[in-house]
Amino acid sequence: MADSALLKAAKQGNTEEVKRLIAQNADVSVVDEDARTALYLACTKDNTEVCEVLIQHGANVNAEDRNKWTPLHRACSDNLTKDVSELLIKHGANIHAKSSSEDTPLHYACKSGNEQVCRLLIQKGAEVKCQNTKGETPLHLACTDDRKKNLVELLLDSGADVTIEDKKGRTPLHVACEYGCTEVVKQLVQRGADCRTVTKRSGCAAAVACQKGQQQVAEQLIQLGLDVRQSGMNLLSASVRYKKVTELLLQRGADVNEKNSSNGNSALHSAVCGPPEVSELLLKHGADVNATDKEEETPLSKASYSGRKDLVELLVKHGADIKTQNTKGLTPLHFACSRGRKEICETLIKLGADVNAKDKRGYTPLHSACKDGRKDISELLIQNGADVNLDRVSGDTPLHCACEKGSRELADLLLAHGADVNRRSGSKIHTPLHVAIETGTQDLVVCLLQHNIDVTLKDKNGVTPLDLAKLKGLTDILSLLEKHNTGKAAAATKTTDPAQSVKKPQRKDTRQRAEIVRENKTPQMKAVEDKMLQRQQAKKKDGKGVSRQEEVKVSEAAPTEGHVMISYQWTYQKTVLKIRDELKKRNFRVWLDVDHMTGNIMDAMAAAVDGATAVLMCVSSSYKDSKNCRAEIEYAYTQQKPIVPLLMEADYRPTGWLGIMLGNKLYFDFSGKYPFKAKMEELVRELERQGLRT
Repeated sequence: MADSALLKAAKQGNTEEVKRLIAQNADVSVVDEDARTALYLACTKDNTEVCEVLIQHGANVNAEDRNKWTPLHRACSDNLTKDVSELLIKHGANIHAKSSSEDTPLHYACKSGNEQVCRLLIQKGAEVKCQNTKGETPLHLACTDDRKKNLVELLLDSGADVTIEDKKGRTPLHVACEYGCTEVVKQLVQRGADCRTVTKRSGCAAAVACQKGQQQVAEQLIQLGLDVRQSGMNLLSASVRYKKVTELLLQRGADVNEKNSSNGNSALHSAVCGPPEVSELLLKHGADVNATDKEEETPLSKASYSGRKDLVELLVKHGADIKTQNTKGLTPLHFACSRGRKEICETLIKLGADVNAKDKRGYTPLHSACKDGRKDISELLIQNGADVNLDRVSGDTPLHCACEKGSRELADLLLAHGADVNRRSGSKIHTPLHVAIETGTQDLVVCLLQHNIDVTLKDKNGVTPLDLAKLKGLTDILSLLEKHNTGKAAAATKTTDPAQSVKKPQRKDTRQRAEIVRENKTPQMKAVEDKMLQRQQAKKKDGKGVSRQEEVKVSEAAPTEGHVMISYQWTYQKTVLKIRDELKKRNFRVWLDVDHMTGNIMDAMAAAVDGATAVLMCVSSSYKDSKNCRAEIEYAYTQQKPIVPLLMEADYRPTGWLGIMLGNKLYFDFSGKYPFKAKMEELVRELERQGLRT
């Protein structure tokens, strides 16, 4: 109790109570929850007597709190007399001590504007050039107020450096310009600070004054010799929020069309963030209304992007090109649509903007609006003649974009205005229905099915919307598609399933890809395949499954033909065995090495491939690394056996020889990402369509 009472008494500056508690053995080293000692708390009051009592009884003058503040930091941060600081220094306080922000007592004294304490610290040897974690020197902190001009003078006389930059790239002059300190600005310039010097992060100090609207500082700098006509300072671009400062610069001859060297912006580009009267003032003084920046964007493009209707109208009135395009081919209308600026869109269209203008990717404003799900703007564009069936460079129509966004409202709007529901386009040569199924948006699928849609149309891989729904396990959508499908579509579907895309590759394609695969083989792999091919040639000679010289003992239960072969790597044997068992339950003949492999491994694998109606390839990274697996599947490929990929490893994307082998084949996902039973049913249906059930 006495200890906590001591903290309270010290904070209140109660000398008698402090003495009484110490007499009762109160601990002068006691700290509060922030690690502040009684001496630290006493320094908040201008009471040297309490501080002296505590020091005489052993208080540590350099004890730190949680922020590494010492009692001297505390004394200097408040605008107190120098007495407390002097007492602490007399008893050994460290004038160079740094807080957690690396501020010294001099930093805090300058921040509080305590000239007496600053003078004391400097006399005792305090470093005037030291920087805190923000890169600020004591001079930076003194330049925030003209009332500190004497303190600034003291620091300058003591060797403070006017060129040191803080972490924001600001010199003390930048700070003085930002805070509008005309007297301090004058002091610094007279001591060698240059308001034209451009720092990497903050530009020049003169531009900072203009940017902050410090008209008096700007006038002071001009009086001190600043030539606003000098290029590279971008003073006009900095001043666009403040008409009076802009006016001052123009009167002094600033170049109205000077461009920023980093981005190519003119003052008129920058004025998009300022009041309209500034833009009007710039135009009056000859600003180029169609000036372009490094992206070839004009002030009109910037105003459209930012939603500045007032500036859009003003710029067009002064001759702005409404059809201008930037380096990507984007017009002001594209910008307005992508940002959801309906009012700007209305204004631009009213002023003659081309609603069907294409950028370099083939995007029209309608594509942009649909891609971002903006129905109101899409409706406006359509009402004003936007073509709902224009393709992008990639081929996608606005309806494809709406489906990619998953927006039924947009799809309804586009279809009501003649969008082609069966248009096959894009890099995948797919229909809007394919895209809708990819997003899994059932409501959107229902919308598309209400129109004259062909659910049997294939993408470039030969996959129909029905196939896609099955592969993605979208049972509700699949049910909708099957109900919608006509007899003709149903018949077509029987020959357009995912397995078809992997069933029989064209001979020309097989030869080309086999050559690519073979180029990537090791000598060992080539030898393995050569042995398999020799066996195949022997089979052709005598009509048997093996040559007379190389008989293989195959177990009696092993199927010799008409079976499904499973090619896998042992890491995933558990899953493979489950697949085998499920296939057998459904009366499929299955060849699996653990059941039927005897004799020479290569001969047995070759026999299994030769007799297979299809090969299930269990795709994984370990499969890719297995020499036997590679030999097995490459032999099956060269023999043009239907290969059905089963994904074993979650999210695995095959590369190298396996990537070449797979090409665009669709796979069934047995990685555990989806229910095993559901995927098994899908696999069985595909195998049945190939007529593989015995």
